Amino acid sequence: MSTAWIILLIDARDALRRRVAESCGTGLAKTFASWFLQDPSSDLEFASIVAEAATKKGAQQDFQTVAILGFAADCGVLGEGRLDTLKEGIHRQAGRAPMIDGVPMPFCTDAVGILGVILGTKALADVDVKGEVVRWISGFLRDSYEMERAEEWQRCLFAVSDRQLGSVLNLSVPMSSAAADVRVALVAKGLTEAGGPNQLREDRASTLTLANRGSPDDLMSDRAVLRLAAINSIIETVAPVLDAQNCGMPGEAMEAGSLSQDVIEPAGTFTGEVPPMLDSSTPKPDNRRGPRLRTEGTDRLGPRCPTEETRPHDAGPAKRARAKTVARLVQELNDLKPQMFEDESEYIRLRDLYPGFLTFEIAERRPDLKTKVLAIQGSTRHIRLAQELAGAHHGRELSTIQDDWKDFKPPEFRRPK
Repeated sequence: MSTAWIILLIDARDALRRRVAESCGTGLAKTFASWFLQDPSSDLEFASIVAEAATKKGAQQDFQTVAILGFAADCGVLGEGRLDTLKEGIHRQAGRAPMIDGVPMPFCTDAVGILGVILGTKALADVDVKGEVVRWISGFLRDSYEMERAEEWQRCLFAVSDRQLGSVLNLSVPMSSAAADVRVALVAKGLTEAGGPNQLREDRASTLTLANRGSPDDLMSDRAVLRLAAINSIIETVAPVLDAQNCGMPGEAMEAGSLSQDVIEPAGTFTGEVPPMLDSSTPKPDNRRGPRLRTEGTDRLGPRCPTEETRPHDAGPAKRARAKTVARLVQELNDLKPQMFEDESEYIRLRDLYPGFLTFEIAERRPDLKTKVLAIQGSTRHIRLAQELAGAHHGRELSTIQDDWKDFKPPEFRRPK
């Protein structure tokens, strides 16, 4: 991939980040952005918004409030009491008439809010509640989808909302080029699948075309979130591949998005040709927590670059992100150590007490690491275990995670000089 492609991606990401920060003014907009773009369990503003929404009862439970709780439930950060509050809110919303005097109620066209409510319904896993919501949604969602003034990104969200309930209306995700970035974002989030072996490749290319046209300032907040999620997905796909192929893209330039213009072709001359990094052989996400990166070693890309381990400063955003994962896991293990006594029942209690802990998500997939978590009382420092957990989470070898940690550990973990 040429440096022009990289600069296009980084510049688009940075501009969209600014737009999202400026335009997300409501609690629901901020919740949606956090849910789609990062790990909400570590987002203090997300936690604050959810906590406030959970205090509302009765008539205070408006549509946006219930949608906020729905996104939180999908993340697994609502306790039992708050789940009851969500259930009450969904029951209340499902009893509302979608039209008054022939005029659709505002919630009928709120694609983000509808997705939040339906995700909350799915998280509750209550057959009666689901039945109520299916009957309610069936009364207006198709009309909202087919409404002339509905935008393609909204139709995409209406369609994936329908899928969360079992495709009761059989709404399809629009396949227009205008919605290519939305499809990339939805695939990365695990809300839909790429439509055919070449579709994701084409959608990624079209996303770059869209990012190279117009200004992010023209996008509404929710639309900007979706495009940013798509760009993030492409960057996360490209970064590990660049590392593996030793493309020589400095980590500092990847972060700053600025290289000397005398060594690149103009980024504004995008022709639509798909860079090889974005073809259909690139890693695809396997769940809703974002794309899984290709594991190191020999695979379709060939052997791992032999000089990778000797290039500590030739690192993309993925390396910095992996170091942050280690830091997060160390903090979680610090919290767990005083309470974990090599007892399965205690493990289950703590897992339920800390539903947002990445430690438990990884340990559930790796029994060998779960054993080490259970035995954490005998550990004095948890860096090694945190690195092993991070390696399992990112699909990287321990030596790679240790190098990432050495080069990009947060300041609070560095020894004073």
